[in-house]
Amino acid sequence: MGYDHSACLVRLKAPLALAILCWCCITGALAQSKITIPGGGGAVKSSPVSLNGYVYFGDGVGQLCCRNTLTGQPGWTFNTRTRGGSISSLVLGRPSINSIGGALYLFFTTNDGFVFCVNATSGEKVWSTRNPLLSAATGVDTTPAVITGSTLADTVVYASVYKASEGRVFKRKGDDGSALAKSDNLFGASGTNNRLSSPAAWGGGVYVSVVGGLFAGYRLNPENLEIGAGIASGMNSGTPPYIYHYEGIINPIALITMTDGSLGAYNASNGAMMFVRSVASTALTSPVTLGRGDVVYVAGADGVIYHAQLANGLPPEGSGGYEFFSGAKGYAIQGIAADPAGINAQPTLLFGAANGCFYQVPLANPASVRCTATPGSGKAYVTTPTIDAAGTGTDLIGNDDGNVYGFARR
Repeated sequence: MGYDHSACLVRLKAPLALAILCWCCITGALAQSKITIPGGGGAVKSSPVSLNGYVYFGDGVGQLCCRNTLTGQPGWTFNTRTRGGSISSLVLGRPSINSIGGALYLFFTTNDGFVFCVNATSGEKVWSTRNPLLSAATGVDTTPAVITGSTLADTVVYASVYKASEGRVFKRKGDDGSALAKSDNLFGASGTNNRLSSPAAWGGGVYVSVVGGLFAGYRLNPENLEIGAGIASGMNSGTPPYIYHYEGIINPIALITMTDGSLGAYNASNGAMMFVRSVASTALTSPVTLGRGDVVYVAGADGVIYHAQLANGLPPEGSGGYEFFSGAKGYAIQGIAADPAGINAQPTLLFGAANGCFYQVPLANPASVRCTATPGSGKAYVTTPTIDAAGTGTDLIGNDDGNVYGFARR
């Protein structure tokens, strides 16, 4: 079929019965793809977002697509190239969906530095804008951070845009996209590998990670985007910060992963460092947690899932080390999602890998993983999954073959 099934079969370190179960999942006997949702052409590099039975994602020809997660049928298609972008615009980042004033809106960036706001129900454009200083921006794959108000006019949008010599975060009005503030250039020097992550906004700061800066990340003042604190001097991090918070928590935690395999934790209100630990010897994805859990999960470019204690960054007690799941070892993972009520209504980690398989890993019993081969193509997954929990109960992920695939959650 053009792809290697061995990753899940031989690296689980499970009894034979579980290895056979895993093989059945891979071949589709127990965990078939629930639905195939086509884009408009080209590889899907944009991680999807889903709500109320619809999934939104960018395709490979400059369109933002809205599709029904039950039938795969189009709701609408928005062409960025003809409706405010450029002839080379692509949506590479995950759209941000927000309920504002009783309506749903999508905020997203394009690879060439545009920022859009689109009505999620109708697909009609509200506004688009591009900063002239970054007109040569290329490869931008970030997701805006949105602080919602009661109306669009009360809403604030933070968006990262960059090119080789310049990387900035912009603050814009939610109703018309007009600029309210911009950060300093966060790159230390020009470089072809320079990049900014998607921003994360919470409480007293806007957090962003950097490759090519003086620090791996920065906490910016949310009002004027002035630098409040640098994080991890001399290091690099191209993955979005993850803000751990829940109702009632006094000090939310900003978690940042480094390209050298380190995991850092910082007080999200003031930027004070809690810990930096070497978790792996490879670049890591953005971290995830499950609810008020005390464990952080990250994926490596080596295809391994790692875990660490939220309190101190050390391996969980009794775990024997940082490695949690190695069923996809050798196949790069671009991002993981956490489902609090996944397989058998239990906490589950979700991800796709470069071997063309989609994994659903129960935390309580990783050896009972479901790993399903992509129907037909076997091409790589380079996106992060999303969950249509309030709609069809489907796990969704975009693939290089131009489709989004939906898998049964339970």
